[in-house]
Amino acid sequence: PMELGIGIDHFAALEVSDGEYRVLSLEGKRGSVLEDGAFSPDGKGSPGVWIKEVKDAQVQGRLCPATGTLRELLRTPLEIIHDECVDFCRRANPDDIPMQKDLFPLGT
Repeated sequence: PMELGIGIDHFAALEVSDGEYRVLSLEGKRGSVLEDGAFSPDGKGSPGVWIKEVKDAQVQGRLCPATGTLRELLRTPLEIIHDECVDFCRRANPDDIPMQKDLFPLGT
């Protein structure tokens, strides 16, 4: 009931520092934000960031303001409900597997 998601386009970023944020976007790249601020599912706009919330059993999205405070952007949950799917996802995506260094060579 209090879930909030942040969707970030491929060529956008959400920079966070000292309790504030700003949306960064690469010029000339395609994204989901049209000139009027509407959502483009076909990527015919500029890169941006969207806030997604569930209201009345429907996912609703709104464009994230270009700048602001984290307090304005995020919220403290009133309660946390354990989802049984979390355990399955954790088992399917373990974080204790050693990384193969040859996949991401540094300085070579």
